Amino acid sequence: MKAFILKIWHKFRSFILYAIIGCFNTLLDFLVFTGAHELLHLSPEISHVLGYVAGFISGFVLNRNITFRKENSANVFMQVFKFLIVNLLSLGSSTLVLHLLTGAGLNEYIAKILAQIVVTLINFLGYRFFVFRKDKDPASTEATPLEENVPGEPESTEGEDEND
Repeated sequence: MKAFILKIWHKFRSFILYAIIGCFNTLLDFLVFTGAHELLHLSPEISHVLGYVAGFISGFVLNRNITFRKENSANVFMQVFKFLIVNLLSLGSSTLVLHLLTGAGLNEYIAKILAQIVVTLINFLGYRFFVFRKDKDPASTEATPLEENVPGEPESTEGEDEND
């Protein structure tokens, strides 16, 4: 069982860490959204943007330093710029979803959850393949998109037996 869990961890490390950090960011987003909407009586759309900004800042710091840390050879300012592009795309998409669903009479909180699904999908793909992507070494073999090396393990496994 331990070997199976380790195999899953090795294969899906970045996605698992992204999901854990995403839960934290989503909680932060919802807390800010709720505070802005309930305490400040702001519209669902404005509250959504405020919550999103809080999650954006937290998301960049945590994903850059934990989830995709091996990919951080790029300039931090370029990563922030790319991160902003991905998040503007997902913010616009999720705000549109929120607006359409609340306009159709759906509860703001249910609409927010559905909009968050849009954010999760767009952001993971954008972070993985655009913001924090590894610079490819033409001589190396390509890994599957969710595969990553475990911290402390060598980058290359050339010449090693797969059954070890």
